Amino acid sequence: MSDLGKAIIRVPKITKGAVATIQSLIKHPNDTGLIKDEKTGQIIPAFFIQSMKVEFEGEAVYEMKLAASVSKDPYFAYSLKTDKPGKLKMTWTDNKGAVYEQTADINPA
Repeated sequence: MSDLGKAIIRVPKITKGAVATIQSLIKHPNDTGLIKDEKTGQIIPAFFIQSMKVEFEGEAVYEMKLAASVSKDPYFAYSLKTDKPGKLKMTWTDNKGAVYEQTADINPA
């Protein structure tokens, strides 16, 4: 599970003052704690993303509380409208307390 917590953030070409859709994909198994391992018959412990926050230049853009029902390697899309360049930061935490972070540069034209 070496890719655990890695993310891809896709930033489209952004026009100043226009709303752009930012896309992201997070590598995480998001196990519910309700499924048995086919090989051992043991329940796979719950392991999922609990919360996610998106900030642009330190200002919160989106905050989400998630649950065990989130899919494996979840995809998120969110809107951003800005006239200035800056840093987009996405931070997420799983139910075992691990915190992950990914950033992307935003450069409106």
